[in-house]
Amino acid sequence: TKRWAIPLPTWQSLYVQVFFGVLLLLPGFLHAPDVALNARNIPLVLFAGLFASIIAPFLWILGVQRLGASTTSIFMNFVPAFTAVIAVLFLHEQLRAYHWIGGAMTLVGVILAQRLKTPLRRPKAEPTPG
Repeated sequence: TKRWAIPLPTWQSLYVQVFFGVLLLLPGFLHAPDVALNARNIPLVLFAGLFASIIAPFLWILGVQRLGASTTSIFMNFVPAFTAVIAVLFLHEQLRAYHWIGGAMTLVGVILAQRLKTPLRRPKAEPTPG
């Protein structure tokens, strides 16, 4: 990302992403049979509009700027674990054993990815001519 970085400030980069997101999603929205807002779907629209479309991408851009793309991308593995936690908190789902096992495996994987700096396998030495 450093070599091909687009020289845009954070908020302008976010505006460009939002613009293209709206542009790509607009045809499907216009062709949907029922798109009326009501009391049941307004919280969902607000969540998708504020948190998932503005706050999360903004924080992602800041993470890439401060930590670098390779380090930040490792943390994408936490998305399923955070989704399970959000489902428990807001949808009153129950955590099952597979949630705990998957979350633990994810956490161990991210820790290993952050701690291991040397490759697990060393490349074979090429024979010297002569």
